[in-house]
Amino acid sequence: METTTHEISTYTSTRNACKLCSPLGASVVFKGIRGCIPLIHGSQGCSTYIRRYMISHYKEPVDIASSNFSEETTIFGGNVNFNIGIDNIISQYHPEVIGIASTCLSETIGEDVLKLIYEYF
Repeated sequence: METTTHEISTYTSTRNACKLCSPLGASVVFKGIRGCIPLIHGSQGCSTYIRRYMISHYKEPVDIASSNFSEETTIFGGNVNFNIGIDNIISQYHPEVIGIASTCLSETIGEDVLKLIYEYF
């Protein structure tokens, strides 16, 4: 009787989150604009992830603001948080440019970021 061994190969599918994160790419671009402060329109976790990634890459502190979505904001929209975020950036940093990037969460709920910008300014 002949014994056969079967090789079992395992495969793990992985994605590099840094290659999929649009607000991260936008923040890298915003970093290249003199006097620009980015506002990430979405949850605070997204901006924390981006901030941490950029700090480790550039080896220096990076300011990134967030509109800080909560459960309520996710349901009813983030227009109030967006306006407060813009007000805070202007009063604290006096930037030449505010770069605005939306996150997966704000995109998923259908937040109209362009409309928010027009309504604010």
